[in-house]
Amino acid sequence: YLRQTPCFFWAPLPDNSDEPDTKKAKLTNPPNTIAELVKPAIQDLNPLLGECEIVPQDIDHLTADILADYSVICASHVTPTQLLALSQKLTPAQKLVWIDSFGWHGSCWFDLGAQHSYRPEQGKELLDPQPLQPHISISDMYQIPL
Repeated sequence: YLRQTPCFFWAPLPDNSDEPDTKKAKLTNPPNTIAELVKPAIQDLNPLLGECEIVPQDIDHLTADILADYSVICASHVTPTQLLALSQKLTPAQKLVWIDSFGWHGSCWFDLGAQHSYRPEQGKELLDPQPLQPHISISDMYQIPL
């Protein structure tokens, strides 16, 4: 899930290049949301992913049934209250990524889910998958005093 937020920092580039018309059309029609802006980059970084769907519902109206089809949920520019409510709707197998920016600074939190496992390395040998222990959920992370 990519939160659709008005994209105020992406302006059309001037049309003074010798690029093909198809590329010019992309530059003169900037995305309307952050989700639309990052979608091509996400798809380029994950070629096996295929089409990355943008869920248009407001985050407050998302249900566990809607989210059940996604293994990774990405949320940006949501309030902590919305994030905590969203995290309560996920299964232990789902992963949640929360990103936000504050001018030139930003933050990113990952909840890899209670069922996440990884393969440790010993030299060049990959060992058997291990569960990620301890699992700290987004709601637990948010309770940690800074």
